[in-house]
Amino acid sequence: MIKKHVFLILALVFLTSCATYNEVNTPIAEINSYGVYKISSDTVSYIAENAATGYASLSEYETLLKETTEIPALKCISFGYKYEIRDFPESLDDKITMVVKHPLMKNYLGMKSNITRGDLPLELENGVYKDSIIYMMRHDYEVLQGEWELQILYRENILLTKTFNVYEAKQNERPNKAINCD
Repeated sequence: MIKKHVFLILALVFLTSCATYNEVNTPIAEINSYGVYKISSDTVSYIAENAATGYASLSEYETLLKETTEIPALKCISFGYKYEIRDFPESLDDKITMVVKHPLMKNYLGMKSNITRGDLPLELENGVYKDSIIYMMRHDYEVLQGEWELQILYRENILLTKTFNVYEAKQNERPNKAINCD
């Protein structure tokens, strides 16, 4: 009988310590704004092997144009969210992973994929990480209707997720002339 009680006490101590460990070491994340954005013209593109398109882009400035999760399927439209994460456990080699789950895409090389992933180094400013995950439908093959889920992961755990519905653009939402996103 004593062995059962000792085991039960040890099990409860272990479970309590695990719960405390997870609570203390899980960063706090929040979405600050979401929807359709205007991207600054000074973006830098680079080859990204885990991107469905084969490349990714960095931008310094994004301006929220409309808060919505309903996105018209238009070339050059940008959508996503700005976020911040704080209360990280102490580790110098951590990273943030961005994941975009989207309808099946066939890029300019003929490769097909329905997911884009990218890792970013964890650079904190006063203990806070601020960034954005914004997708621009830059090429015709990226303009895909359906559900797009944008996620932020830390140590393979989802911290943030937001789903956008990309729908067929109505006639009054379409531009009158050809658009160049660059």
